[in-house]
Amino acid sequence: MLEIMVVLAVLALSIGVLSSGASGPSDSVKAQGRVAVLSRDIANTHNNAARLGQTQRLYLLDDTCIADGYELVFFSDGTAEPVRFCILVSAQERWFEIDPLTATLIHATAP
Repeated sequence: MLEIMVVLAVLALSIGVLSSGASGPSDSVKAQGRVAVLSRDIANTHNNAARLGQTQRLYLLDDTCIADGYELVFFSDGTAEPVRFCILVSAQERWFEIDPLTATLIHATAP
């Protein structure tokens, strides 16, 4: 009888683990991944502007809150054009700004 209970407990745990993994990553994990990719792209574009000594642009066209997307401009002196923008992650708006002095991504509140 004890063996049957142990088998049923292991089976229940296995089903619980499998069903939680089948739903895919959570919204929070998706948001973190999207922000990580965005941060990497911004850093690469910022570094290219300084390394090449010329203005570089990064266009955000996918998953933005507006149809036309956003243009992020980075200058050769390490600064950036200030811009506030929104991306959609799991149908939720996430707002950000580019700090004009450091050309880095910062979280912002919705306007």
